[in-house]
Amino acid sequence: APKEERISVVFSNAKKLELGACIAGDQDESPPWHGEELEARLPKPGMQDQFRVIHLIKQLASEVEISEIMRVARTELEFSVAGDSVDQWPAFERYVIRDGQYLDSPLQGLLRPIVEERLLPFVRKRFRAPAAVVCTALVRRYLPGERRLHPTHLDAHAFCTAVLGLNPDEFDGGLYVQPSPGIANRQFVNIGRGDLVLHRYDLPHGVRVFSGTRYSLIFWIKDCLRSCLENSAPWYDAAAAGGDADAMAALAQRFDRGDAGERDLVR
Repeated sequence: APKEERISVVFSNAKKLELGACIAGDQDESPPWHGEELEARLPKPGMQDQFRVIHLIKQLASEVEISEIMRVARTELEFSVAGDSVDQWPAFERYVIRDGQYLDSPLQGLLRPIVEERLLPFVRKRFRAPAAVVCTALVRRYLPGERRLHPTHLDAHAFCTAVLGLNPDEFDGGLYVQPSPGIANRQFVNIGRGDLVLHRYDLPHGVRVFSGTRYSLIFWIKDCLRSCLENSAPWYDAAAAGGDADAMAALAQRFDRGDAGERDLVR
């Protein structure tokens, strides 16, 4: 659709945030980070008074941090062209955290304060998940002649997903959500440079880059390290038992694919 006809997610309900390091009592602990959170609430199809919520944290990462991440992404990272898990096309991605561990990459020192002092404190508080961990993180690129889209999908393996905006002024399009079937229902998420967007497992989303070059930093978060290491998703149990159709569908799909972890099999 032409840019003027595209729908964008509308965020509201702004509130102040104060986030601190995950490890209390650390002698080198940084002072609290202060910022602003907004949210967008999209009705869950077929469920009255229930919503899929998108959280937007403004400028979670500083201009200095983003500039350095972009420098490293453009000049030092090697991107894998192995098949993507969603569409099997070359992924053009580089993992920087896997199984809860930072991989040996130039980004490790940059990511630690963002993850440990801002991202995880927010997730642990907002989603009442005191042991939440970043299980996986990766940088993706969308260059002319390479990947231009990522089809609509769910991150069924993740307790929640976070996306850090890196270079919004260099492309047209980007992340979209599709709360109900049909391209006409897509809403693009305007993520500013240094902004962080978070959503749960129940939100269909994808990427469409119409022009330019896009880089993004994606975090897949689990409720605890054990879930990360076992590839399990125990958070579906209570939600499915409470009648959440998204949780029931995701749980059924995990069993159908045979990728349910040990904890998912204990019922």
